[in-house]
Amino acid sequence: MKDPSSGPYLFDASAERWMVGGRDPASARWFQEYVALHAVHVSVVTVVERIRRYALLWQRARPDRKIDVERARIDYLKQLGTVMPLDIQTAVVAAKSWL
Repeated sequence: MKDPSSGPYLFDASAERWMVGGRDPASARWFQEYVALHAVHVSVVTVVERIRRYALLWQRARPDRKIDVERARIDYLKQLGTVMPLDIQTAVVAAKSWL
């Protein structure tokens, strides 16, 4: 894993799932260190992917669970930090963060 201080990074949907999933204690520690040093940046594409996932979950949910999915979607949107537009500069930052 890269040193958290070497950020900031642009997180994609799979990195978000990895960080939020919290199954790996080392990853959770890394992310805690990272957010102490940097804001979390995602691209608008990541937001589209997440909202699409919520929509799919909502469609498949039992009627009594739909409100929970909607609350989770709203919570996600409320906690978003910096959302980068889809442009050349964002593409460059995203590509460099893979190195």
